[in-house]
Amino acid sequence: MIACARIAGLLLVATLVSTSVEAADEGAAEKATTFSADVSGLWWNPNESGWGITITQQSQTIFALIYVYGANSQPLWLSAPAVEFVGTNASGAYIFTGALYQTSGPPFAGSFNPGNVVVTQVGTLTLTFSNYNAAQLTYTVNGASVTKNIAPYSWRINNLSGTYIGGISGQVASCTLPAVVSLNNLMTFTITQNNAAVAITVRNATGNSCALSGIITPQGKVSDINGSYSCTNGSSGQFAIRRLEAGIDGLSGVYAELSTACTASVATIGAARVIN
Repeated sequence: MIACARIAGLLLVATLVSTSVEAADEGAAEKATTFSADVSGLWWNPNESGWGITITQQSQTIFALIYVYGANSQPLWLSAPAVEFVGTNASGAYIFTGALYQTSGPPFAGSFNPGNVVVTQVGTLTLTFSNYNAAQLTYTVNGASVTKNIAPYSWRINNLSGTYIGGISGQVASCTLPAVVSLNNLMTFTITQNNAAVAITVRNATGNSCALSGIITPQGKVSDINGSYSCTNGSSGQFAIRRLEAGIDGLSGVYAELSTACTASVATIGAARVIN
């Protein structure tokens, strides 16, 4: 069993490395195409099934559509087409805010005339993202204010199976707290999956490989994975992957590990899917 002092050292190293990566992410906020983690998707409050909000993010602008119920208990749709990033709070959470509108228009079954659409501003909407999987929604409608905690809605685990060629880029340090050094490797990732259980084989250009085994937790369109790993060079420990997004073209995410040898690594992952 790892001694308490070693555990404390590992946690301190992980914190230092994570802070460096987060600072790099914040520095990218001025770049139009790499503004933040993409929070697009269907969000809800798990304790209040029956209403929700759809979020579509492009750079630092969000289009939000809320579906709730009005004072007459009938469906009410509210839209916020230009929710802009306005800054961060003391905790570093990203804040977006914009005008909220209610619309009416021609019946769907007839000829649609855009000139008959009536758009009325009823209030404002603010989204505060403490993470890619947690946010606070605050909005006003004709003077009535609502604040809700929301999370991504997950209805299926994404199938990650396949072979990918790419690499990782990040930082690594040890419990003895030397200078944080860069970590850049080209790698092949082979993933097999059985429901929420996933096995990942990672091989670098020199032939060294690691076997990772973990459990997937869906977070809307992205996935988190927690598990353990062992490598042919004798290294082993615990790993976590966050914001893993996989599609027909490839995958990307953030990788972190704590080894039993008292080292910590945090890196981004990017890889193209191998077409068979």
